[in-house]
Amino acid sequence: YDRTRTFVQSNLSSTTAPHYACEAYKYSMDKLVHAAITLCADTLDMVVKLFPRGFDALPTDLFTRVLEQSSKSSQTKSTRIAEYCRKNSDDVDKELFERFCQGIDKVNPTYAILLLRQ
Repeated sequence: YDRTRTFVQSNLSSTTAPHYACEAYKYSMDKLVHAAITLCADTLDMVVKLFPRGFDALPTDLFTRVLEQSSKSSQTKSTRIAEYCRKNSDDVDKELFERFCQGIDKVNPTYAILLLRQ
């Protein structure tokens, strides 16, 4: 257990955080979920570039937590929301979409039409 915990702590990075968040969530490992979600939120503008399946693999409630914790710009958030919704359209209803968009005051123009379709 200690070796595994040490490995995960040293291996947690912007590229591994989405995976660790998902796996820890399955097993109710709240401390690891929190650490991974915090890292995802801090690197919201980088994670998708580094780990293309980063956010679309997250369950909607974890993605919501990433958005809520992130201090990145509204345009960055709107980009990630659009990408997440495009890849997880069956899981995102109007209520959830509105929750994702709370606090968004500027939308990335590239994704505006996609967001309107949601």
